[in-house]
Amino acid sequence: TLDFESLKNTITATDNYYSFSELTITMTRDTYTTNKTKLGTYYVDYTVEDPSANKTVLTFPIVVKDLVAPVINGITDLVKSYTNIMPLSEILKGITATDAIDGDLTNKITVISDTYTGNANKPGNYVVTIQVADNSGNKTTRDIKIKVIDDKGADWYIINNVTFNLPSDTPMTRAQIIELLTRAGQVQASSLSRVIYSADTYTGNETEPGIYTLAFNVQEPNGNEKAYTYAINVFSTSDEDIDVVPTPPNFIDKSKQFLNENKVSIIAGAVFLALSAFVIVKVKEEVKKNKRKRK
Repeated sequence: TLDFESLKNTITATDNYYSFSELTITMTRDTYTTNKTKLGTYYVDYTVEDPSANKTVLTFPIVVKDLVAPVINGITDLVKSYTNIMPLSEILKGITATDAIDGDLTNKITVISDTYTGNANKPGNYVVTIQVADNSGNKTTRDIKIKVIDDKGADWYIINNVTFNLPSDTPMTRAQIIELLTRAGQVQASSLSRVIYSADTYTGNETEPGIYTLAFNVQEPNGNEKAYTYAINVFSTSDEDIDVVPTPPNFIDKSKQFLNENKVSIIAGAVFLALSAFVIVKVKEEVKKNKRKRK
């Protein structure tokens, strides 16, 4: 709001006959007061008059501008479970924007950066930055911090170290499954490990109830390599029958070939070694018995 008294005090005038104190200064026009909340240019006139009725009009143009940025209302922080796949559009439903001049600007809110979308089911910290601007170009920016938490223990997923249970309404990528198996200590892998998939009937059927095969090898930079095979059980709460998707026919042969070529120890190999050791011991015992008989 304009202070007219202060504005009047800025006026100076000289007269060729009268002193300044003998002059009168009067506001003679004011288009500002009734429009002070409206953007635009308005005018205030002051008339300076001497005792001889000589007058001079001084005009002040008053420009009303919007220099106040809009206000964004709503959440700034959100903590959610990774099992609750909440799209960004749902989060933004609770965000509004208002402006003293332009009123409701909610429909003008824009997203200028987003690390959350695509990671809603992956534990971590993400930031969505939104912005709104009024008709005068004043802008307000806000960060919405979203923390996705793992509130369900890994043991719930893994059964007997070979089966991975997964609800059909909470799909995971195969990389996320391996990450969860790693956190549970079932798979030994690091950030430098390389994962090679040898069989995967799960990808493409993430939301279709059934039992699928996911087999992969984890290669370490030092050359060590280990093979893993899991049955991915995608289940629903309905009573519908589920299908077992078979492992490709040549999967076993290829796995054996791969293991033999890379000398990877497996349970069958361990059993074979144990039986071999047992036979060797028995042979030695028989040899000793024959030597005694000869004596």
